Amino acid sequence: MGRIFDISVKQGIAISTLFGDTEPAALPHQGWQIETHSAAGIDYALLTATESAVEFPLHADDNAWFGYVVAGAGELLLGDQNSLTESVTYQTGDVIVFQPGTFHGWKVASSETKLLFAKPT
Repeated sequence: MGRIFDISVKQGIAISTLFGDTEPAALPHQGWQIETHSAAGIDYALLTATESAVEFPLHADDNAWFGYVVAGAGELLLGDQNSLTESVTYQTGDVIVFQPGTFHGWKVASSETKLLFAKPT
């Protein structure tokens, strides 16, 4: 993935901070990592999954999220808190908008997957 620059002002001078300079944190699901950053009233999350990552279970958030598939492909799993009801295929370049409270999970295909998400802080 290319770099993401957070451009801000410090003591009257424009400065840049790179999103991606920190080490990703492992998630409790084997093969998944997350990197988070907040700037300009927006929260960002970069999820990375290895090609052998386990299925990321169904979960939901109270917020709306904008998602972009930076790399990889697989299945976006949809349902409710108890069961999977549908899945759709995702691939590099896809944009996914999650409405608040939508239960979803992830299954990766045969390559590393990177998913970038953003929401208002």
